[in-house]
Amino acid sequence: MIILKERIPGFSELAELVKDYSLKVLSKSYDDGFCLLGNNGGSFLSERESFFMFRMDELDNERIKIIKVDKEGESPYKLIIETNGDFESTYEIDLMLDDLETYLPPQMIEDLDNEFYKFA
Repeated sequence: MIILKERIPGFSELAELVKDYSLKVLSKSYDDGFCLLGNNGGSFLSERESFFMFRMDELDNERIKIIKVDKEGESPYKLIIETNGDFESTYEIDLMLDDLETYLPPQMIEDLDNEFYKFA
């Protein structure tokens, strides 16, 4: 990513714009009842992920996910944008709790945490 910051003027601002837009979409879709809540069912906390996902279209070609992880040395939350239309692409942004609290309803964050510890 450092190479992109050096070679693409405004890359950091673009990443911030993508983050802001995506978290607003997730928040609105949660409020409207369109977010899917789930987990990967990992038996160890270090392997477990819980997530909210919103499908941007009915063909599931574009998805926005917010994921909670508990891996040492990683940010506790990730924003992942996936597309698989003409080409497959995944864009990932590490997030902290502050980022979530700025955009997401408190109940959404609590639901994500509860889903993470569901089988603990």
